[in-house]
Amino acid sequence: VEARIEFICCGNFRQVHISGYIRCIEILLKERKYETCLNMTTRALDTLNKKRNKGFLEVEEFHTLQRMTGECYLGLQRVAKGIEILESVYTACNENRSIFNDDILRRMARGHFLLHNFQRAVDLLQSGLNVSHIVKPQKIRLLKLLGAIQLRQNQFTQAEESYNYILSLMPQNPIHRTKPLTTRAWANFYAGAFRLAAQDAHQALNFDPQNISAHLAAMTSSFKVGEFTSAAHSLANIIEIDCRHAAFSVKRNGQTSEESTFADFAA
Repeated sequence: VEARIEFICCGNFRQVHISGYIRCIEILLKERKYETCLNMTTRALDTLNKKRNKGFLEVEEFHTLQRMTGECYLGLQRVAKGIEILESVYTACNENRSIFNDDILRRMARGHFLLHNFQRAVDLLQSGLNVSHIVKPQKIRLLKLLGAIQLRQNQFTQAEESYNYILSLMPQNPIHRTKPLTTRAWANFYAGAFRLAAQDAHQALNFDPQNISAHLAAMTSSFKVGEFTSAAHSLANIIEIDCRHAAFSVKRNGQTSEESTFADFAA
């Protein structure tokens, strides 16, 4: 896929419609081809800057390419540079439109998380939640990331409140509720509310019986309150499923266990 996109796009930006070029970069970003994407966004931004100097500029595409450039820097572990670019895009977007862009804000918060600037990440997300014209799906996405960061900071009560809010906004569809219930179970567990944790874990398992993280929460919570038969049943289910797919593996897709678990909670 990368080679084909390179053949179509690289060096031929003027011959490819800008929206198609951006779509190609999106595909490569999903494949984590950050160096290739950075080269492509740099070329595209140079071309758009020349058009801007002549009085022509596709503002939407320009901001999208800048956002992608910031994302590339984050992927290349040049986090400070990535945050700097994303902040400039976020400011420009807020000045030029009334539509709230939560995508950029979440990437900025993730960048600060990687730098261990947890309070700055929390402040950014809370500022987004206070935007007057925010819509429900955006609010849910911000709350998921906020809850994940609060868990990482051992702020379990606050994390539980965030996931309570998420669940109040979500439809009753099991597909949407499984992960928030599982994460709230862990927040309750670490806060010492073991029975509440077990309830959330079992409710999540009603929706998704293959959810190993929920089985783990159910097992540990049941054990803590002395319900050993229930804990043993959860352990048997974990063994039966396939422990290689557990969320607490040492490495997954090149991520450390901490990064992997954070990605799960924030998803």
